[in-house]
Amino acid sequence: VTSVVTVNALPTVADMTPQTICSGTAFTALTPSGTTGATFNWTASATAGTTSGFTASGSGTIAAQTLTNQGAVTYIVTPSIGSNPTCIGTAKNFVVTINDIPTPSITGNSPICKGQKASLTAGGGTSFLWSDNTTTTALFESPALDVNTTYSVVVTDGNTCSASVTTEVVVNNCSIV
Repeated sequence: VTSVVTVNALPTVADMTPQTICSGTAFTALTPSGTTGATFNWTASATAGTTSGFTASGSGTIAAQTLTNQGAVTYIVTPSIGSNPTCIGTAKNFVVTINDIPTPSITGNSPICKGQKASLTAGGGTSFLWSDNTTTTALFESPALDVNTTYSVVVTDGNTCSASVTTEVVVNNCSIV
């Protein structure tokens, strides 16, 4: 009696480039690759912080997902091929790191008297874009104001995450005695 035994190589999954996003945004979908004909099953778990918004498991493409809260999610991708028996290869990780968005603030001298300038200071980040397109500093000085005026600033942090905040400068009719 002669038997033929076929020994199949274990399937592999290619390395996957980690991604970093800001909380509330989606990472780029990932389609695992490796051994031709292999199936790529995956599981996901928060491995740092209190990240939420991820799908816990699936097969094939890891769809773009909007993740929130600072932390990390690790997707463990396992290649398999064949049936009866199924050969399972070594799993590899795909990690998405989620950075918090900044908490912007505006402080200043409001209310002011009609004809005065408002001096506003933005905080909570490393770069600032005011509603008049001023970008050089956190300090903003308005022109002389005659009516209530709204100003906003987009604050960006060191991780290139951004958020905006708005304030209204109240202009009062002040009498000079």
